[in-house]
Amino acid sequence: MFANKNVDIEKINNDFLKVKLVNKKDFWKKNIKRKAIYSFYRFGILKKHVKRFNKYDIKEIDTSSNYFSEDRIVIYTVIFGNYDNIVEPDYVPDNCDYFIITDNNISQNSKWKKFNVELDTYSLIDKSNIEKNRYFKMKPHELFSDYKYSIYVDGNIKISTDFTEFIHNMNSYGLKLHNHYRQSCVYKEINNCIKIKKDNEANLLRHMNHLKASGMPQNYGMLEAPVIVREHNNPDCVRIMEEWWKEFSKYSKRDQISLPFILWKNKIKISEVAILGKDIYSNYAFRKVKHR
Repeated sequence: MFANKNVDIEKINNDFLKVKLVNKKDFWKKNIKRKAIYSFYRFGILKKHVKRFNKYDIKEIDTSSNYFSEDRIVIYTVIFGNYDNIVEPDYVPDNCDYFIITDNNISQNSKWKKFNVELDTYSLIDKSNIEKNRYFKMKPHELFSDYKYSIYVDGNIKISTDFTEFIHNMNSYGLKLHNHYRQSCVYKEINNCIKIKKDNEANLLRHMNHLKASGMPQNYGMLEAPVIVREHNNPDCVRIMEEWWKEFSKYSKRDQISLPFILWKNKIKISEVAILGKDIYSNYAFRKVKHR
């Protein structure tokens, strides 16, 4: 697994203790004010979330069997505006390059290397920060042609272990994601987005009407996209990503609504790409931190 010793074991273990601390019921009753948040972090989910934060030992991490990949892998994130803080990874495998695409300044000591892009080259000058983010999120094939594999992570994802294992046993589409943690129907998700005002209601309804008119079935399945593993030069992957961007650009700015439609249109089952795990909260390799 090309592991190295560039891991802050003490910090990982401290994170474990902090997460474990909030497993106390009275903490949540005193500090969670909004019912929606309290429900989201119901104790079953929290226990599952904490369970994966096992205490790490350097002896376990410093074993190297070199079976994940001989290729160099790019791990990248995209942050425009002040939506997310820059989250430093705890783990940096020797065969990975960490890049960040951002309009923010980054520390000289950061493990992320700034990957400079000219927005006018991609016709993004007048686009919103969300659109800029999604463009580069969906199109690694335009950025990293010298790499065979890429792993995209949202700005609020903290990498806690060796991500290179995720490219092992890549499917024929060159695409891996997680199942959605609670939703399997894009129509229900659209209604939920309207309810909690995740996007303009008119855009969401227009998107829903488009899906219905196209024959998109209910309960086809949904994916979560804070982590995307790709063999990004794979022609099937390139086609899916290009179509995803077009759908996203034309309709609502909720990328997790657009992707299932693109897969359905290409006769790809959700189960064929949802092979990183049943949801991101049960994956030991990373955790989500709060947006800024």
